[in-house]
Amino acid sequence: MTPDTALTELRTALAQRGITTVDSDVVETRAGYATLSLTRGLLIWCGPEMFRWPDVTGSRWEFHPVEDPAGAALRLADMPPPCADQPYVPAVAP
Repeated sequence: MTPDTALTELRTALAQRGITTVDSDVVETRAGYATLSLTRGLLIWCGPEMFRWPDVTGSRWEFHPVEDPAGAALRLADMPPPCADQPYVPAVAP
């Protein structure tokens, strides 16, 4: 599955869970990845095999296979929003 297709399916699955995105939230990188920025302040990277995003602490990556966008959406929807008194600090992409 291409990153574009995977993110399209992830966006659909997120919308079914009440998390909306817009086309401008998706960016394709030169390295063959695509990213999705959620309004909750979370950046999701998508490669040919995995979605990845920083955990709630921003200190490690969470991974999920692109073949299961509904499962990734469930995990993302269950994440707590960033604390209001602590700014979201994304993990550095490997």
